[in-house]
Amino acid sequence: MGFALKMQEPELSNEMRRLAIVKLYELDRLSSGKATQLLGISRVAFWN
Repeated sequence: MGFALKMQEPELSNEMRRLAIVKLYELDRLSSGKATQLLGISRVAFWN
């Protein structure tokens, strides 16, 4: 799968984690504060 996406395994893992956090936020299963904490970014960065 990593090869098909032209990503190395660590990069693919990080991207899937990031996408899962964003999706959980979209589904209202995670607050924006918790999402930004897990992503390690500011709320301003999250909204941009």
